[in-house]
Amino acid sequence: MSMPDDVLGSMRQPLEEMRQGYNADPGKPWEERRESFLHQLGLRDASQDPVVRDLLERLDQTPEDERNKILGSDELESMAYAIALQHAVPGEGAGAQRGGAAAPAYDEQAWQAFLTQNGPQWDGTDASWEQFRQWFAYHAGQQGLGGPATALLGYLDTQPAAERITTFAQYGVTIAAPQTAVGGDGSGYDEQAWQAYLTQNGPQWDGTDACWDQFRQWFAYHAGQQGLGGPATALLGYLATQPAAERITTFAQYGVTIAAPQTAQPADAELSAEEIESLIEDALTDEGGPEAAQPAGAGVAAGQVDAVGGDALQAHPELADVPDEERIRVMSEVLDDIAAG
Repeated sequence: MSMPDDVLGSMRQPLEEMRQGYNADPGKPWEERRESFLHQLGLRDASQDPVVRDLLERLDQTPEDERNKILGSDELESMAYAIALQHAVPGEGAGAQRGGAAAPAYDEQAWQAFLTQNGPQWDGTDASWEQFRQWFAYHAGQQGLGGPATALLGYLDTQPAAERITTFAQYGVTIAAPQTAVGGDGSGYDEQAWQAYLTQNGPQWDGTDACWDQFRQWFAYHAGQQGLGGPATALLGYLATQPAAERITTFAQYGVTIAAPQTAQPADAELSAEEIESLIEDALTDEGGPEAAQPAGAGVAAGQVDAVGGDALQAHPELADVPDEERIRVMSEVLDDIAAG
C-alpha cells in the first residue's frame, strides 16, 4: 500500500496552493482556480490524467457552497487521495505522466461491487459510524480491497454523517437518510421502542369516545415512564381533534388495529296498555277466535288465564318484557270482555 505522498505524487503541491489560494482570495471564480490547477500540473485538459479528471469532475458537480468548504480545508487533499487510490499504479504517483492507461492496484470491478453491496450496511448515523467503519475495512481487507477501502474511509472520517451520505451517493451507493424522531418536547427517542409501545398498548382503547379520556391519561402516563412521553403526547394531541372513527383510522396507519365498537341496539320501547291488549287479542284470535277462549260459565278462571297467557307469549315474545302482574291483569280483562260479548 502506497503512502499518501506516493499516491498523490505531483498533485500534492498544486492541491496545497489551491487551498491556500482559496483562503487568501475566496471570491476568485472556480473556473480560474481550475485552469490554474491544470497549468501547475502541466496539463492542457483534465482528460489527460484520470485522477485529475475525476477530481475536477467531482468538484464541478458539487454545489458552490460545499465546494468552497472543500477548497478551504484538508477535505480537498482527502478527496484527491481517495480518487488517486482508485487509479494508483504501484510505484508511480497519481499525477505522473503515464505512457498508457493506469493499471489499478486492485480489481476496480470487485471494489465497486463490494462498495455497492456493503456500503448500504451503514445506517447513516454518526452513532454507528465507527462500528461500520471497522467492519467495512476488515471485510474489504479480506477480499484484497484494503487500499481503496482505507482511502475512502479516511476521506469519510472528515465528514459529518450527512456529507458521508452524499459522498456515498457519488460512488453510486444509496444510504437512506436516518429518520430523526422528534417528540412533542423536541427530544429524540428510540423509534423502535416507540413503535413497540404503540403496537402493544394502542389496542387497549376500545374505540369509543366514552373511554377516550381514561385511555389517553393511562397511555400518556406509561409512555412517559418509558421515556416515550414526547411521541405519545404528539400523537394523543393529534388524535384529540378527531372523532372516534377517525382515531381508529389513524391508529391503523401506525399499524395498530382498534376493533370498531359494536353499536348497541336500542331497547324496545315499553309497550303501552293498548299495545298489550292488542297483542293479546291477536294471540287469542290466532288460537281459534273468541269462542276458543270463552269459558263454560261466567267469569274467567285463573287456570284459563295461565293457559291463554302461555299461548300469547309464544305468539308474541315481546310480551315477556311486560311485568307479569300487568300482563295477567290485561289478559283477564280481555278474556272477561270476550266472555261478556
